[in-house]
Amino acid sequence: MGSRFDVGLSCLLGVGTLVLLLATMDDFGMTWDEGFTVEREERLKEWFARVAGDNSPGVRAWSPPMSNLESRADYLRQAGPRAASPWSRDSLRFFWPFAREEPNGHPSFYALIGLGGWVAGHRFLAPLESYRCGPAILFALTIGAIYGFMARLYGRPAGLAASLVLLTMPRVFAHAHLASYDAPLLCLWFLAVAAFSRSVEPTGRGWAWVFAFGIAWGCAAATKFTGWFVPVPLVAWSILQRDRRGIVTLLVGGLVAALVFYALNPPWWFEPIRSLHVFLQSNLGREHRSPIPTQFFGQVYPFSLPWFNTLAWTAIVVPPITLALALIGITKVVAGRLRDRGGTLLLASWLFLMVLRALPGAPGHDGERQFLPAFVFLACLAGVGVAALASGLARGVPGRFARPLAVVSVVCAVTAGAWTTWLHHPLQLSYYNALIGGLSGAARAGMEPTYYWDALTPDARDWINARTKVGQSVMVAYSIPTFDYLHHWGLLRPAPFPSRANPPQWYLVQNRPGILRSYPACALDVDLLGHARPVFVKALGIAPEVPLVAIFAIEDAAAAVERERER
Repeated sequence: MGSRFDVGLSCLLGVGTLVLLLATMDDFGMTWDEGFTVEREERLKEWFARVAGDNSPGVRAWSPPMSNLESRADYLRQAGPRAASPWSRDSLRFFWPFAREEPNGHPSFYALIGLGGWVAGHRFLAPLESYRCGPAILFALTIGAIYGFMARLYGRPAGLAASLVLLTMPRVFAHAHLASYDAPLLCLWFLAVAAFSRSVEPTGRGWAWVFAFGIAWGCAAATKFTGWFVPVPLVAWSILQRDRRGIVTLLVGGLVAALVFYALNPPWWFEPIRSLHVFLQSNLGREHRSPIPTQFFGQVYPFSLPWFNTLAWTAIVVPPITLALALIGITKVVAGRLRDRGGTLLLASWLFLMVLRALPGAPGHDGERQFLPAFVFLACLAGVGVAALASGLARGVPGRFARPLAVVSVVCAVTAGAWTTWLHHPLQLSYYNALIGGLSGAARAGMEPTYYWDALTPDARDWINARTKVGQSVMVAYSIPTFDYLHHWGLLRPAPFPSRANPPQWYLVQNRPGILRSYPACALDVDLLGHARPVFVKALGIAPEVPLVAIFAIEDAAAAVERERER
């Protein structure tokens, strides 16, 4: 009875999460990386159509003017007759732009997830939402799996706490909506750890979980280079626990993961060794190839951040009640001298992700995004904290108070997280908690208010569309395919980049100080934010003095250019 109830509740949580995500899917601005994601998924869509024998112009991928991928003309010129076969080396390289040199360093699975969501949802969803559908489905399934995993180990209050505090972490909630790779990596990393945990139990069904672990690890590795590190904390756990099943799972699962990775990256089929070398060289050398500067507590860092950055980010972008529960959970695991196998596994996974992003060569841009999987394990540790409260903190609390205290802690944590998420909607990627004074305090402390163009929300685009004269355009300091797709889909009616035929009327600025203070092309943005009056500002209602996206008249931009010349 209990098991059926938990399965039903797990499904209910997953379905409820998906409904919530779909209902709010259109509220977020199209982010920096989503244009690159959609462009790659469009190419995959055309490749699958060609495999099915459909070579009609109607399935041809649309190429954004600002694309950094190989052009179709160059591909046809170089491939010649080989272009006719979708299975040729040249064809696979063109249609599968993954797992190679930057800016195509990420493997392909995140794009396959997104394309699967597009297939499922494009008939009843708008283009952007349909590309966001796949990651949302995976996230919803993971929320249900988190409940099942934690309820099985620590009881239903812990399962509810872990799944719901993750869903109501404002920044995680925002990432769950996006056509990108970070939320899918979070999901796949957790699913791999959960499968590993089941595989080391003497249940008689260990081999099924071994293969499930290998598949989840392979998919994580085929989503982002970070996913290659999934087994590191599991190796440490197996050694610490002296668990032979863990070692066997890692060895067999590793073979399965390698097969999955290669199967999901067809361009590697022709040159697996060279492709591996190029992939590792690309991902391990990002500091020299594509560094992105970040402002962190008032100082701009060219690539990596100080060693304590993950601790600092966690402390200021997670709701305080969730932090307190996670701290209780961590204390319980450590105080138990790591005898709690499940808790030790969760703690090891969280600690490893915190250390990985803190290493000197790790990219430090985009706040929490680069170590997003750490937050699922933090949520699970909060669930362990709830279990500790329910058990009376090792009988330090009278039994009649312990369980009510646990229930109250779950209600408070979820309610506080949900209220905060709603209060910041749809600008949750600009959420900072009360420990730093919210967004206003974070801006005063020298943190970046925004980083992803998510603040160019539908209402901001509507303002632009309603006030831009026919034949005029908008202008930004740097070009990304995101604006091309918004224009292509009719969501941003003016041309996204100026030309002689389309002179600019507005100048758009994203308040991302790390880039604005580092790139000479953004000197105009800094001048405008400091000296000009914007005609439109997108900001949080609780922090109106901190602009996230500001729109200036082109005349003000011209005046700023003149000021720069005079200097």
